[in-house]
Amino acid sequence: MVIIRLAWRSLWRNRRRTIITVSSIALGITLALFLISMAEGMYKKLIDDAVRMNAGYVTVENKEYARAPSVDLVVPSVSAIESLALNIPAVESVKVLIVGQAMISTGSGSIGVGLIGVDPALERALSPIARTITQGRYIQEDDERGVMIGSGIAERLELEPGMKLVVTCNDSTGELVNEMLRVTGIFTTGMEEADGYLIQVPLGVARRIFSIGPDEATQVGMVLSSPDRQNEVIALLKKDLAGGNLAVLPWQEVMPDLAGFMAVDKGSNYVFQGIIIFLLSFTILNTILMSVLERNREFATLLALGTSPVLLRCQVLIETMFIGLLGCGLGLGIGGSISWYFHTYGLDLGSLFGENLTITGFAVDPVIYNYIGVDLFAWLGGLVFLLTMLIGLYPAFKSTRFSIVDVLRSR
Repeated sequence: MVIIRLAWRSLWRNRRRTIITVSSIALGITLALFLISMAEGMYKKLIDDAVRMNAGYVTVENKEYARAPSVDLVVPSVSAIESLALNIPAVESVKVLIVGQAMISTGSGSIGVGLIGVDPALERALSPIARTITQGRYIQEDDERGVMIGSGIAERLELEPGMKLVVTCNDSTGELVNEMLRVTGIFTTGMEEADGYLIQVPLGVARRIFSIGPDEATQVGMVLSSPDRQNEVIALLKKDLAGGNLAVLPWQEVMPDLAGFMAVDKGSNYVFQGIIIFLLSFTILNTILMSVLERNREFATLLALGTSPVLLRCQVLIETMFIGLLGCGLGLGIGGSISWYFHTYGLDLGSLFGENLTITGFAVDPVIYNYIGVDLFAWLGGLVFLLTMLIGLYPAFKSTRFSIVDVLRSR
């Protein structure tokens, strides 16, 4: 206890140096915490919007579908899979999709599109498309010939709500099908790929066009209440669906472009964070080492009086520990407060990137909400504190590596 009190008092004998060291650690942690939480918030929002627009965090589909998507590669007994999935606590909702290729035509021309059959009630609650309607209304369950189109398609084919178009495609049997539909609404997500390529129809209409059975679909997706439970849900579904011709896939395999971007961008973020911590380590080493070298005469006197070198080294390490605890605590407190503010109110980047910010074809809300998690505080604070203690080993070693006689003779 005596050495702890001595270390605490020695720490504040040079108040200015201590404050500078603690402030440097706190500033580094604050900056790192804010940037990491902002990046994680953007990633989580982007992934959540992408999976809700597509087939969820976990997708059940025919084993051959990913290699060569076709409307004849269907998932049978959809209702049984839906019931099975909804019995898993982590599953928030189940999306039944029918995805196929088609050609739509009007008097102004024709264009190739991706036709998606959806459950309108569920899409209104989940999908970003249903929240970006600029004209007309979203499709309803009883729309026998209703279709939602993107603004890019509407512009190219000069379409407005209420106007008709003809869908031409091959159904699941290979027969050529022509179907007349009426535009109920136009969406504008800000994504060129979606606005200029996708159209949505009710599930019943898609089944009629592609000649798919009433309990069949091309994909059955699961939206999860917690993305962290994705592997758990996959394991349970694989166990229950084992032996069949179905594959249970994570969103990373269904949307490889987005997953690849995440991996690359996170890697660059880790490098940037490493640079911040690396520069921070030099500040910590410099200030702690200088505090030791300036006190050589004090240490020499203590050693001459019989103080053990081990005790002096322990004192320096305890001083380092106090500096680390103060700096990490202050940095996590300030950085956490700033991150919490932007977690609650968001950071609007619209003025920098514009309103239609996209990443790998997916729209990103220009208002970014930071992500705050206990795990982030734990690993960042723990890493910096451990780094501070490791850096403190060298000054502690140097604190007794000198000639006592030479130091005491010097002025």
